Amino acid sequence: MLLKSVRRASSSSELLLWFGRQIGNFVLQKQLSAHVMVSNIPYLYRLAAAFLIPAVCAWFVSVVVCRLRPGWPRLVACVPVFAFNFWSPSIFDEQTQLISNLILNLCFVWLCNFKVFALCLNRGALSRRLSSLQFYTIYVAPVTPRDELEGSKRWSAPLRVRALSLSLCCISH
Repeated sequence: MLLKSVRRASSSSELLLWFGRQIGNFVLQKQLSAHVMVSNIPYLYRLAAAFLIPAVCAWFVSVVVCRLRPGWPRLVACVPVFAFNFWSPSIFDEQTQLISNLILNLCFVWLCNFKVFALCLNRGALSRRLSSLQFYTIYVAPVTPRDELEGSKRWSAPLRVRALSLSLCCISH
């Protein structure tokens, strides 16, 4: 059947469309089977998995990846972490559990992957020396710790006075 379909295609564009349809059908079948498999799991177990998956990923990144030199070795070692972060929101149904799905999409697919990517380049908040709990918190939460020097420079006494006087001027006018 595959050879008949390929032979019937008279141009490369028809062949590309045929391959696109086949890939789309395959992906749709896999999504439906994954949805049926996940929908049988109770919500509390899925919520526990939503906390367990990033804990395992954070442990892997802090123990294994941080010991490698920055660049390609770290990036290659982080491929499973990127995959788990990308897959983890799919444990919640997009139709009935939209809020959980959106929060996990924001935290894992967007923030966690970019934080790990920055770590691979030896940049960002995760590239510091951190305890396990600090690493997990920074990895999962949408926070970035401030440098101590940066904080003391930014909020010195004269600056506070200037900010207060500026705000009072804006309020009075």
